Amino acid sequence: MLPALVGDTIAVTFFAIGGLWALLLGVAAVVVNAGNGSGQWFSAAPVALPPWRCSASDSSVTSRVPGAAPPQEAPLPAQS
Repeated sequence: MLPALVGDTIAVTFFAIGGLWALLLGVAAVVVNAGNGSGQWFSAAPVALPPWRCSASDSSVTSRVPGAAPPQEAPLPAQS
C-alpha cells in the first residue's frame, strides 16, 4: 500500500491530465470537425475538476508532519 501523500499526488496528477486531455480533445473537435462532437469533451473537462480539487486538498493535509505544532505568526514588536 502506498503512503497517503504518494496516493494523493498520483490522483492529483491523473485528474489534472484527464481534465486537460478532455479540454484539448474538445479544441481539436472544434478545429478539425467544425465543432461536431466538441460538446462532450468540453463538458467532460469540468467533471475532472472537483476530484482534482479534493485530491489536492487531501495531499496538502497529509503533507503536514504528524505531531508538529501549527505555524505561529511572528510576534508583534514591542511598543514604546
